[in-house]
Amino acid sequence: MEINGLQAPVAGLERARGIRPFGIWLFDLLLLVLSFFTVHVLKYGTLVVEERHDGFLIMVLLCWLILYLLLHRFSSLHQEGVLEGIGEIAVNTFLMAGLISLIIVMFRGTSMSRLLVYGTLFLYAGLEMAALVVYNKVLGKKDAGTEKAAGLKKLRPLNISVSLTLVDACLLFAAFFVTTYWKRGGFAWTDRNLDIFFMLYGAWLFGSILLRKFDKDNFRSIYNLIGLTLKSQLFLAAVLAFAVYGFRYHYLSRIQIFGSVVLFGGFELGLFWLYYRYKGYSKGLNDPVSLAGARPETRRRRLACPAEVDSRCVDPVDEKISHALHFFEPDLYGFIRGAVDLTAIDSSQSALMSSDTLFNVNVLEEEGHRLIINLHKINDIRFLNPYFLMAHAKLKPGGYLVGKVHTLETHRDFFFRQFRRKALAHFLYVFDFTWSRIFPKLPVFKKIYFGLTRGRNRLVSRAEILGRLFYCGFRPIAERVISDRLYFIARKDMAPAADPKPTYGPLVGLNRRGINGKPITVYKFRTMHPYSEYLQDYVYEQNHLEKGGKFKDDFRVTAWGALMRKFWIDELPMLYNWLRGDLQLVGVRPLSRQYRELYSPAHRKFRRLVKPGLLPPFYADMPATLEEIMESERRYIEAYLRNPAATQVQYFFRCLYNILIKKRRSR
Repeated sequence: MEINGLQAPVAGLERARGIRPFGIWLFDLLLLVLSFFTVHVLKYGTLVVEERHDGFLIMVLLCWLILYLLLHRFSSLHQEGVLEGIGEIAVNTFLMAGLISLIIVMFRGTSMSRLLVYGTLFLYAGLEMAALVVYNKVLGKKDAGTEKAAGLKKLRPLNISVSLTLVDACLLFAAFFVTTYWKRGGFAWTDRNLDIFFMLYGAWLFGSILLRKFDKDNFRSIYNLIGLTLKSQLFLAAVLAFAVYGFRYHYLSRIQIFGSVVLFGGFELGLFWLYYRYKGYSKGLNDPVSLAGARPETRRRRLACPAEVDSRCVDPVDEKISHALHFFEPDLYGFIRGAVDLTAIDSSQSALMSSDTLFNVNVLEEEGHRLIINLHKINDIRFLNPYFLMAHAKLKPGGYLVGKVHTLETHRDFFFRQFRRKALAHFLYVFDFTWSRIFPKLPVFKKIYFGLTRGRNRLVSRAEILGRLFYCGFRPIAERVISDRLYFIARKDMAPAADPKPTYGPLVGLNRRGINGKPITVYKFRTMHPYSEYLQDYVYEQNHLEKGGKFKDDFRVTAWGALMRKFWIDELPMLYNWLRGDLQLVGVRPLSRQYRELYSPAHRKFRRLVKPGLLPPFYADMPATLEEIMESERRYIEAYLRNPAATQVQYFFRCLYNILIKKRRSR
């Protein structure tokens, strides 16, 4: 009520003074006309306007009317303070100058007097500012210092996207290159081309700063990005026209200048749209997902799971699942039935769906289910970890998640069966693999991929899916390829891992133990599929070890990873650990927790006495079994503790001899 009581006297004061937006509109129009005739008299010494200047006056009045309608500038100008009003007048004058310059340049009116054009506009702006100051003094508005402080508080901190800025700059060059090549029949750095190049980038930089173009908060809706693109291109065209006309760059090609602006506008609209789509995708990566009970990988607890037989099961899901899957995938029922006792699971504790969204999982009761089956391939699910974690939260301990995935292996087999000519299949598969597998993992290209596809149909490896399941608290108990899709059954039997950023990029940091058990991070190039580090126990249980102490049939290693391991390329980043002092030249191998636990407790304690090394004693003795590896390390450690320097030299040359002369390698 107090606000309404204050507004009435102010409105009454304005009515008493006869102030209306329409009055300001008419007064401003008179100032513009007065400015034109004043400059005309100063320039030509007469009020008689030539015919060509009549056209200019009409153009000025038309631009003034367009900006008035677009900006609604007189609807609140009389309510603003001095600084705000002066800033608005300055912006409006600059826009008018750019718009008029653009019209003059495009319609070849460059013979028009610049003094008449810009003199009219600048005098008009000065009269407007003087009138605004007088108006505010009469009304007794607050002083400029207070207004400035208030204005500073309104400034929103910038949240610049560096990658978006760099790509946009590259697109501007691409537009300039294409337009120049089309106009000139070739591309060369001539003086004229350099002038246009620097004008384009100068105007682009000025507009980007003024419009805050690369602020991430500008991309909240599709309408914002369209408006931002249009304003950006109009601003760019206006600035360039102002430069061409104001500084007499009439010899420069208008097709090169404004053709680049138009083409760049199309490029930029596509870029902004892709960024908007990707921003919507990446926003979901931070969606809150319950991680209650999460534990670090080294101390993950097993969940207490109930017995398979549930005496309270009054409506077994077995028959219903059989009927439901008969029309979808007949072999799937037998696969599930062979791994899960469906007669012990009640229908009320089961969920069957075909969905690629988190919503249909999120609506399920917390820890209210013992079986969740999703018939939609998880390649189309935008956020895999949130999906698995959400399913983990909806299942009871010991519950089962059934899903399907199009892996690299199943996709390759399916792809090659579509072509009779293998040469053509291999050629096309390179592009398919690059788009669906490599692009989603590269820092810049993944924005393009997720912007266009929303993450659908991206390829994932079997190792990555199994690793993600382990990471999210599941243990896979069965796998089978059915109709070119890999179906899996995973059991909830552990807490999710609490690692905030599992290794995913080409350079990985591995948690290892140094001398005296000190935690160190060892760096290597990736040779395994992402999330493979969570599968070491699983691979050992399935395949055990081969000769030489490595995991047998380790499906986690990629094809290029095997090549990198053959020539020790993957271990080059470990030189950084050597320079830091985490490793020495020769020493025991820095092992993962899972592999280290295969050793006897006494030997694990004995290994802590020495610093790990780049070259393990394995290459000096070439042991075949795990027991022989431990014995080889024991001999090295005992020799090192007696005489460190001599042992380092002796083992270093023995390793080099076996590697270089006898060509012995670790498999």
